[in-house]
Amino acid sequence: MTEVPTTLSEWTYEAISLLAVAGRGESDRHDFKGGLEDSDRTSRHCCAFANARGGFLIYGVAQRAQGHGWDVAGTDRDEDFGKKFADKVRVEPTITYSAPELVRVPNSRSVIYLIEVPKGDLRPYVPLASSPRAFWRRGVGGDEPMSLEEIRAEFGRYEERREKLKALFLELLHDRDGLMEIGHHEGTYGQGSYLIIRLDSAVLDRLLVDSYSVIFSIPELARTLFDLRRGLRTVNAIADQSLARQSNPNIAYKAGGEFVDFTRDKIEPLIKLIDRATGILEKSFGLKNPF
Repeated sequence: MTEVPTTLSEWTYEAISLLAVAGRGESDRHDFKGGLEDSDRTSRHCCAFANARGGFLIYGVAQRAQGHGWDVAGTDRDEDFGKKFADKVRVEPTITYSAPELVRVPNSRSVIYLIEVPKGDLRPYVPLASSPRAFWRRGVGGDEPMSLEEIRAEFGRYEERREKLKALFLELLHDRDGLMEIGHHEGTYGQGSYLIIRLDSAVLDRLLVDSYSVIFSIPELARTLFDLRRGLRTVNAIADQSLARQSNPNIAYKAGGEFVDFTRDKIEPLIKLIDRATGILEKSFGLKNPF
């Protein structure tokens, strides 16, 4: 049996032609299309792939009359193909897919467009345009409605991921409060001394690992959280040095003030990172500040 490519780079004109000759216009991992379809069908295909193992939509391979084989003739080149595809994908939650890859048809000006829809981290996905709305998954014969058991299992996994994101959200709010406290509490040595505050970054470290796949589905969130973790570690390193100095009776009274001086220019940028991260979590997952 002709194998279905598993990466975009493997989808050559030769690979597409072999599948066409074999009569394999679709599988649980690919679907041949003559051209762009309406929003309803495009959204359904994307949801089906994202709810299963992921797969590839191949545009420019049309089924012949009466379903007798496939014509690998390609389609007209269109600089706006990616935008037109994106305009047709209306699903909830937002789906990730590749930019269109172009395969040239030999001895022709026509091209074939490839789009990969990976297995989604926020599944289950549902088309917004479908009526009636349904959850779809990709099977050997194409798009198939998900069973009640499959839907329950996916929602169970979704809720588990969401609980971890809630914990992350609350930890970010806690770190924000801790940063705001720096320089506002008098230390043991009276006026001019300050309390040395060490922020707990262990919870953030663990949640970044536990929620890795979901966080990395939103690149801006991932970058923000890793920048934040780096900054919190810097503040904690300064706190550790200040606490060590505080153990020396001769300079202990200076340690808190030095800690505040060294961290003063770091607090505002870190608070901005936290506000950006919590804003993304609120917008993408509907999380709210419970306090």
